[in-house]
Amino acid sequence: MDDLGDPTLDEDVRKADEPYFAYGDHSDVYKGYYRSKIVVIKQFRGVNSNKPEIRTELSEKLRAQLITWIKLNHPNVCNVYKVAEGFGFLPALVTDYFPKGNIIKYIQKHNSSVQQRIRWVYEIADGLAHLHSFAVHHGDLRGANIFLNDRNHAVIADYAIAHYFNNSDFTSAKSTGTVRWTAPEVIALPPDPNLQPEKIDIFAFGMTMLEIFSGLPPYSDKSDTAAIFALAKNETPKLPESITQRTELMGLFSACTDRTPEVRPSAQSAATILQLLLPTLGIFQRIFQYFGSFFGYR
Repeated sequence: MDDLGDPTLDEDVRKADEPYFAYGDHSDVYKGYYRSKIVVIKQFRGVNSNKPEIRTELSEKLRAQLITWIKLNHPNVCNVYKVAEGFGFLPALVTDYFPKGNIIKYIQKHNSSVQQRIRWVYEIADGLAHLHSFAVHHGDLRGANIFLNDRNHAVIADYAIAHYFNNSDFTSAKSTGTVRWTAPEVIALPPDPNLQPEKIDIFAFGMTMLEIFSGLPPYSDKSDTAAIFALAKNETPKLPESITQRTELMGLFSACTDRTPEVRPSAQSAATILQLLLPTLGIFQRIFQYFGSFFGYR
């Protein structure tokens, strides 16, 4: 991560003089500046102002998590620079800004090749492996939370955020549609007492593979309610030929979305499999990618 100063100070963060340009399940997203760098200010919302204790608790949890976040250094993982106060009732996160937007909106506007999509899912797996190596679990992995940088590489964002808001103290704009990426053990009745966060992320990664190759969400031919029942019955979603006609991709998707969490591969194993499917690169491009990753170039 770039050395942009003390992550505990707020006076070096300012919001651009324009309205929010996006909104998420729990936040409004503004363009801003962190010293000389253009950034995103993700302003959390969803708590009534008569609950200051909830604000304090969330701020303390985010600042504790920031200790780990600022150690992350991977070309396919979004930087979180600081937790900022003063932009709203709840704290805000200051992160990288990606003007190209999320990967699904890009795919819907561009006819990206299968090889390009393979590269993206490899990059996502590699970034997820980096998160897991720091015991950081995403909790809401899907195309809406993956962005493209200026070099057209996939970058995972909004990791380890969702679980802070999964209680009755917060309201949310989240729709039931996000369950389409959710591992069956999470929605099981009775609840599974031994949930494995990494395996839950891997299931979501498998569904994100489907999303990237098809440009559509999992179970796109079903309503939200029907999708929940399909997940509960272990019904495989409709898959594009770009997956079904490639043995390695079909095998990886099936393993990642297996009903038994222990069968699912690690993110690192998924990345290794996908790396073997990448087109051969010239020696100079390999050297550039190696040193670019080492020095944090994006």
